[in-house]
Amino acid sequence: MSNDKGVRCPVCEAVLEDVSEEDNKLALQCASCGRFSVGLQVYGALLKGAYADQLNVLSGILRDRSDKNSPLELLSNNIAQLISDADLPETQSEYMTLILRFAIRQSKFRGDRIAIKPDDYPVAFAKNSEEFMFFLRGLVKEGYLEDQGMGHGYVVTSEGWESVDAIMQPSSDSRQVFVAMWFDPETEDAWNEGIMPAVRSYGFEPVRIDKRDFNEKICSEILIQVEKSRFLIADFTGSRGGVYFEAGYALGFGLEVIWSCQENDFDGLSFNTRQYNHIKWNKPIDLRESLLKRIDATIA
Repeated sequence: MSNDKGVRCPVCEAVLEDVSEEDNKLALQCASCGRFSVGLQVYGALLKGAYADQLNVLSGILRDRSDKNSPLELLSNNIAQLISDADLPETQSEYMTLILRFAIRQSKFRGDRIAIKPDDYPVAFAKNSEEFMFFLRGLVKEGYLEDQGMGHGYVVTSEGWESVDAIMQPSSDSRQVFVAMWFDPETEDAWNEGIMPAVRSYGFEPVRIDKRDFNEKICSEILIQVEKSRFLIADFTGSRGGVYFEAGYALGFGLEVIWSCQENDFDGLSFNTRQYNHIKWNKPIDLRESLLKRIDATIA
């Protein structure tokens, strides 16, 4: 439903675009924070000043998840951890980089005219719209964005696009490897005797989402862990839909993906997936040896 009563966002205080109540929580749509939900008790605590000095951080986290189509639910037991885990910019260059990344994501093609509004300040964890516009003007001054004037938006310049590869690359310092696979007793030997020892042989730590403790929705945690990883191993044995999703997201994020599948299942894979160079294995030891060679050749 629309917000006819002028109800304000408990995080940024902007008038909400949409609000609805169900099961003792509110589903909110905010021009700055994006889509999120919040329990009525937490909503009241935020309005009374809880986390007052860190609301810009919380706003940035909410906007990031909303833009990734994975909106958060704010709970009394997750807000402090969300703020603590946030990767915040520290220098002017880092603030400006976040805004340029946002501009690039908005652009459908090179030369596309995009809208960047003062309300978008959470995308850079800015304290307010004034600070956000200061950094935005810096991008224009340095030649990464071109202001089209008269409220007609911005265009990412050739200089901005030239920097996109470096900006969008995942961290090469990460020692985490996300493993997407079928979580079933049939594949436990592939994990224990194949994937895990191969990954650890190169000093990386493999992560399976079913072996982690977390409070978020599983789709949100998957996105977080994929983005923290150096590369992804996608094993399509059993042809699970989640593996397709996680591999696709990793590719879109710029991660290297190592593809594998037990040979008996390979013919059942999607055509779009079969075009990639899969490791075909029969026994876990085969998978381990092939992974060692592939990691050495493409990652290590």
